[in-house]
Formats: sequence, C-alpha cells, structure tokens
Amino acid sequence: MINPSGQLVLNGITDSELVKILDIKIKNENVLNFNPAQMQPGISNLGGKQTHVYNSVVLGWLNEQGLQAVQDVVQTLLTKEGQVKAAGQ
Repeated sequence: MINPSGQLVLNGITDSELVKILDIKIKNENVLNFNPAQMQPGISNLGGKQTHVYNSVVLGWLNEQGLQAVQDVVQTLLTKEGQVKAAGQ
C-alpha cells in the first residue's frame, strides 16, 4: 500500500481561482495543507490587461485523500482555463 505525499506549487493564481482553491481546502480541512504566508503577490498580463495574481501558492498532502483534493484543485483550474481558451477562439 502506498502513502502518497507531496507538494504542488501554483503560480499566476487570480483572486477568483484562489477562492476556488480555498473552497476545496475548506471541504478537505484535514487532508490538504495550505499556508497563505508563502504566497507572493505579482502582476500578470492576462488577456491584454494587467491582473493581480499570486505566485508560490503551495498545496501539500500526506495521504490519498489529500492527493484527491489536490487533483480536484487542478481539475477545477484546468476546466476554467479550457473554458477561457474556448471562449477566445
């Protein structure tokens, strides 16, 4: 039996994406680690305009449930990204 653990660092996270990450974190309170003190504010040129983003958003997990929560975060972020790309075509 494996016990997956690790960290994922996300960069370029917008305010709305951060809210989604925090929502998943709340639903998975004891299995997903997130320390907001590690985040670094930045500016990105999204869609031709400057947007406030966060870099070094670190998510950590120590078991299968935590890995599933991280997978939910990634899926949520990728789904949004796919919708934005589709709308721009």
